[in-house]
Amino acid sequence: MPHAAHAGMIRAPDGHRFTGLPSTRAGRRALTLVLGGLGLVALAALLVRVAGLPSALGALGLLGAVGMVAGGAFALVAIGRRGERSVVVLIVLVLGLWAALLVVGELLSAFVDSLRH
Repeated sequence: MPHAAHAGMIRAPDGHRFTGLPSTRAGRRALTLVLGGLGLVALAALLVRVAGLPSALGALGLLGAVGMVAGGAFALVAIGRRGERSVVVLIVLVLGLWAALLVVGELLSAFVDSLRH
C-alpha cells in the first residue's frame, strides 16, 4: 500500500517517482535553455508589437526557437542517460519537441514557397 505522502505521485515506467525540480546538470541546462528561448520569443513579439520592428521577430524568434530545441535535446539526454525524473524536465522536453515541430514546419513552408517561384 502506498504511503499517504506519495499517494498522488506520478511514477516512471521503472517505478521511480518523478520529482519537481531538475536534479541533474543536463536537466538544469535544459530548463535554462527553454526558459531563455521563451524569453527571446516573448521579447521578439514585444518588439514587433510595441516598437514596430518586424525584423526583430525573425532573428530573435529564430534564436529563441533554436534555444528551445536545444533545451529539448538536453532534456532528452537528461531523462535517457542521466536518469532525470523531474516533471519540469518532462515539460521542457514537450516544449522542445513543440519548438522543433515549429522550426521544421517553417523550413518546409519556406521550401515549398521557393518551389512556387
